[in-house]
Amino acid sequence: MKQGGRFSWKVAVGLPVVLCALLSVAADVRFDGTTTLQAALDAGAGGRVTIAKGVWKVDPAFIRDRTEIVFEDGAELEANPEGFFGIADCVLSASNVTDIAVRGGTIRMHRQDYLDKKDGRLRSQWRHGLALRGARNVLVEDMKFYECGG
Repeated sequence: MKQGGRFSWKVAVGLPVVLCALLSVAADVRFDGTTTLQAALDAGAGGRVTIAKGVWKVDPAFIRDRTEIVFEDGAELEANPEGFFGIADCVLSASNVTDIAVRGGTIRMHRQDYLDKKDGRLRSQWRHGLALRGARNVLVEDMKFYECGG
């Protein structure tokens, strides 16, 4: 159990672990991991989702209740440069959920793409790396965020 101030979050023992990975993918290869990531988050609800080492190019993904997301060393979620047309699209979103944790990784977006009017995108500063809306009992630890809105 992690405690600090008024915060307390428990990781339940014996919950399912979902490994979000593709076999034989080198760490420097960029690939679209949206479908795999969301499937892992859906299946991992109530357990742990591990993001494997490498750069995962993703569209918006949604965190479910009672989910712990752990990034392996060198794991990164990068916003798909061809996506994020909605003015409030976020790499990871958690809305009205409880008991979530996100630890140890990098989330990278492309802020300039969202400020310049091009490719049909509306200008917006509300595209975040991690959006928490109505979420309770949340732990975000050892994360790095680059080029995100806000």
